[in-house]
Amino acid sequence: MSEHDQETETQEKEAPTVALPGHRLKLTREDLHLSKDEVAHHLHLDVNIVEALETDKYDDLPSPAYICGYLRSYARILKLPEDEIVSAYSKGQEINAALIPETVSMEPEKKINPGIIKFVVLILIALLVAAGFMWFAEKFQMFDTTANTESTTIDVPVPDMNQPEMNQSAVIERPAQVQEQIQQFNAERTEVAIAQNEESASPSPLLIDEGDVAVEAAVVAEQVESGDLKLVVSEDSWIEITDSEGKRHVYRLAAKDTEIHVNGVAPYTILLGNAEGVAVFYKNKSFNHKRYQRDQIAYFRLGLTEE
Repeated sequence: MSEHDQETETQEKEAPTVALPGHRLKLTREDLHLSKDEVAHHLHLDVNIVEALETDKYDDLPSPAYICGYLRSYARILKLPEDEIVSAYSKGQEINAALIPETVSMEPEKKINPGIIKFVVLILIALLVAAGFMWFAEKFQMFDTTANTESTTIDVPVPDMNQPEMNQSAVIERPAQVQEQIQQFNAERTEVAIAQNEESASPSPLLIDEGDVAVEAAVVAEQVESGDLKLVVSEDSWIEITDSEGKRHVYRLAAKDTEIHVNGVAPYTILLGNAEGVAVFYKNKSFNHKRYQRDQIAYFRLGLTEE
């Protein structure tokens, strides 16, 4: 080995390695007594993505822009410096963000309030005292019970341990990048309608509600395993699905390589934030949504007629 090669090898060994953020995220999560399932629920992501972030295995994840978004949201709920976590991954390289969720709300930790414990203990003590008093009174015949044969029960209000401090449901927010594309989508649709002078002969263009940004997770239906509508997600995409009765079935960022089934009342109103990465099937038939697409956004109703 030449002297130059030896010097290069020595420099490579001495070169500092940049610590990736996964181990730091994992340690902080464990310090906060949060499970990976809880973090995945709060971020509205698959638990496999959370595990990949903590082990710094990014090969099976989406583009670097999405990874930065995941890391930033993860750092935010753990109260870690977001820029440090993202920088540790990107090593200072500029990342072009696209469809990255701006905020992910986290439900409060499921911890028992000490005040609740104290309240329950006091109630138990009161019950023991009352029971002791009743035993003492009956033993020494302090009360005449012959005339009263009805049983008496004491209703003691016992607090629901799942309710205190847990009534603030999570809020899902539409990503800012998607909202910007929606505004552009609506503007283009309106311009086309004006240019074609569509007054009364044709229906007005189907526009997306720009004010429908934040939605409580509690009003979104749970995922089902079968239904007349199926979406196959090959690339990460923001998806919104509402049926004819106004029931929200989907309102979230769907990860790639997943399937979404909807069992509601047609017609469905569907918004795809990354339309190229989503295949739509209605009643086991493929539906081509290309004609409803503008750039990355696709918005349409499905089920008005037999498609």
